[in-house]
Amino acid sequence: MGLITLLLKTNQHKKLFELLWQKQFTASVREFSLISGLPYATTHDVLLKLKKMGLVQKKQMGSSTLYKAVKSTEEIEKLKNFLHIDIKNKFADYKEMDLPLIGEFNELNQESAQSKEELLVKTIYFSKKKSSLLRTLPLLVHRLGTTLDINQLIYWSKKFHVNREIGFIFDVTSSLSKNKKFNTLANKFKDKRWSKPIAFLDSETKLNGFQELLMEANTPALAKKWYLKLNMGMDSFASHYFKFTKEVTD
Repeated sequence: MGLITLLLKTNQHKKLFELLWQKQFTASVREFSLISGLPYATTHDVLLKLKKMGLVQKKQMGSSTLYKAVKSTEEIEKLKNFLHIDIKNKFADYKEMDLPLIGEFNELNQESAQSKEELLVKTIYFSKKKSSLLRTLPLLVHRLGTTLDINQLIYWSKKFHVNREIGFIFDVTSSLSKNKKFNTLANKFKDKRWSKPIAFLDSETKLNGFQELLMEANTPALAKKWYLKLNMGMDSFASHYFKFTKEVTD
């Protein structure tokens, strides 16, 4: 295991190995770099070394080159023991989180994920189809706390194409909780390329005439900051949030 010892230089290196063997990700170098927090060049170098050792396979999917872990060799068993990696997949689900209001949405009970970060992003994705779920999101983010892995959040938000939506929800949570750490997390999702507002809810994407004017008038300032349109005021978020938390307003 001498080479593995050399490869394991930081917590980010261990994170990369956990992604490969514990969570069994199949991803590109760029994606592994993003979610592990390692520089692209370092991630590429480590993956190539692992491939030469026979611990990682490379496969082509369209124009993308993807890497995945080899699952069962003597060397891999040594690697797992060396890194104290439990190879059993750990799935997150809503029942484990015991979150108020979430139980009202039966479709979520069928969902699981490899991490709470993936589960949160999935919930935000589903909320685009259901305004009643959208109102609960600041409560969900607050309950999950500021211990969320930002690299995983960025990875999954890109996968589900909800970068601006997750940024907005973190901003709303920061505003309601008076916790600036959520605002710091929100800023990680900003993209200077945004220039045209889009509707948060799928049902509001094709509004026109008076309905469109009404949505624009009711869109909260925080939503406009994220180039989002939403016919829902901050009071809708606040009523759900304060009902289930002990936060107090000024």
